[in-house]
Amino acid sequence: MSLLDQDLGPDPTEVHRNSWAVGKLQDYTVRDFSGEDLFALYCEDFNDWLNADFNSLSTSIANALRDFLYRKGIYTGKKRGSNAANQLYEVLTTEEDDPEWPEEALRRAQLDPGSVAFEMKQLLQQKMPFSDVQAMYGYGQPSTTTTSAQMTTSTTPINMSMAPTPVPAMPLDKGKSVHLLPADTPNEPLDMHRATAFQKAWKEKDSYTGKMYDVLDDRVRDFISKCRIYGIGPSQYAHAFRWAVEGAARDYCRSSIPEDANFRTIYIMLKIHFDTEVNHSAYHNDFSGRTWESTKSEPENAGKAPMEILDVMLEKFRLCQRALGTRFAGEDHLVLAVTRAVRNSPEFDRATDEYHDSFQIFCSKLRTSLNRYHERASRTFLTQNHGWDPGTKHVPQTNPPPSTHFVDRKYNGNDFRSRQGNNTKRVGHSSVRKKRCWICGKEGHFSTQHSPDEQEQHKTDWRRQRHKAGRQYNATEYTQFLMEIEGEETLSDDDQFED
Repeated sequence: MSLLDQDLGPDPTEVHRNSWAVGKLQDYTVRDFSGEDLFALYCEDFNDWLNADFNSLSTSIANALRDFLYRKGIYTGKKRGSNAANQLYEVLTTEEDDPEWPEEALRRAQLDPGSVAFEMKQLLQQKMPFSDVQAMYGYGQPSTTTTSAQMTTSTTPINMSMAPTPVPAMPLDKGKSVHLLPADTPNEPLDMHRATAFQKAWKEKDSYTGKMYDVLDDRVRDFISKCRIYGIGPSQYAHAFRWAVEGAARDYCRSSIPEDANFRTIYIMLKIHFDTEVNHSAYHNDFSGRTWESTKSEPENAGKAPMEILDVMLEKFRLCQRALGTRFAGEDHLVLAVTRAVRNSPEFDRATDEYHDSFQIFCSKLRTSLNRYHERASRTFLTQNHGWDPGTKHVPQTNPPPSTHFVDRKYNGNDFRSRQGNNTKRVGHSSVRKKRCWICGKEGHFSTQHSPDEQEQHKTDWRRQRHKAGRQYNATEYTQFLMEIEGEETLSDDDQFED
């Protein structure tokens, strides 16, 4: 049995207290209590602890326990500049069944669903007065000498229509992190042959570093898969895992985790030390605030192709979702976050027309929309600047022959055939450049044969490109543009050469 599960006994050591506190925190996580239920359990477990006992905990473990209680709806006091160990003791000695939240602290708090505090914060966000919110949940009540009649007249009538439907507690996602922990068995020796084979096969780039966006659960899954390949069992994980950490994570393992700790203890202590609330806040801000434009402007993405940048953005969203855990699990959260990120970007207009249940299908739509956008942009630019035929796939010459310019060809006699003394119409001879539909690219087809919505969409794209290029985009210019691309709908190409 590890120190995590041993009773403290009459004279526990500092190491024993730290391990026991880690075990309790893991137990609270698995049981997924919050609010009053969690507070009652915490008081029962730490009932005989003194302030000095809490101060014997390592700073990271005390902070983790305090932050967990706070996130689950138990007010532990102001965080900034406060000693977590002292706050854990003060919460324990409060006379209240559930410490009361001040208004400003409740408005700023990042809370998990399932607690009364979370529901109260939702009501505040819907502009309900704080006094009414307190009254609904039995906080801020007058003293016991106040009559019920006085209580009725001293509070503002509550608009119950503003109250949201209570949010049920989020169940712990058993598939995310709990299954990574093997049975709590004592360590067994790892034979030299398997140890050497694993060490040679393990790549440094797959090691856990403790850095931001380096998700411990992802690394542990890869580690366990590799162990199974080389016949390393759960009771031997702790020995092999020493080769699977780098940087700050390796330093922490060497300085703070006992050498005889089993893999369960190592995992939990790493989780507590590196998976902090500060990191969670950064992940949440990135997940809810990242956009296509902000991703393009990041220095590390300078010079990358748009499709590469899209892949970077999608991977960041996946990474943040995994790091945030159960609260943001599921494809719905991912689809909504990415939809918000690209909603105001014209590159993805076609992908956000409808909601997609599948994230993979949505990603495919995004890539298709991005491709079409840049194809249209290139086609418009080349047509306007070089007289390029959108039906061809080769890059046009910098100085195309004058015959590609309709006005020169028709009115100024600036056609290559006129310079050769051949201005006559030749039967069966087509023009140098075939006309194609601006929308579908088909020969002999015209944009007017498409639906009004399609015509308006492509006209909007044309205006946007002209605006970016600093050129006019009025109705006359658009008509001339269509004439160059499609020709006249009532005339053949040969007729356009007749004087």
